Amino acid sequence: MRKTALTLFIAFGLAAAAAFAQTPDLSGEWKLNSGRSDLGDMAAADPSITLSIRQEAGLITIRKTISIVGREVVKNFRYTLDGKEALNAGESLKELKGAAAFDKGILLVRSEQEGMTMTSTGVGEPEIEYFKYNSVEAFSLSADGKTLTLVHDQQMPDGARRLTYVFEKLGS
Repeated sequence: MRKTALTLFIAFGLAAAAAFAQTPDLSGEWKLNSGRSDLGDMAAADPSITLSIRQEAGLITIRKTISIVGREVVKNFRYTLDGKEALNAGESLKELKGAAAFDKGILLVRSEQEGMTMTSTGVGEPEIEYFKYNSVEAFSLSADGKTLTLVHDQQMPDGARRLTYVFEKLGS
């Protein structure tokens, strides 16, 4: 009987540890370390990016503050963590359709949004093209909980892009 109880205790303990490993808590205030990031073409603008993340009871809210070339943009996102679609405000007043869920300890946020490009030759009206693009943001937390890495894959009309943002936890 003791052996069975001990075996069950160990099994439940391992199951609980595995469940915890699947859903790390990303909550906190995070600041971009641009020197450790791969920002592609955006690196030349030397952006300042902070994230404020709150994760609780199957819900995550992410506030992104981006300061670039003297302009600050704040974006707020809210997702349930069960993979159900959510609508958030996006670029150009278009809604961003997205869903978030953890997979093997990594938060995956898959989204689809409309965008537009404008081309002008300097003569006549500019040419405007609307398109939809997909993206996946993969948030992973370091073992010590002090570094948050965000790999952002975008599928744009002119090809795929991958940016890697490395954030450090503030106040740690």
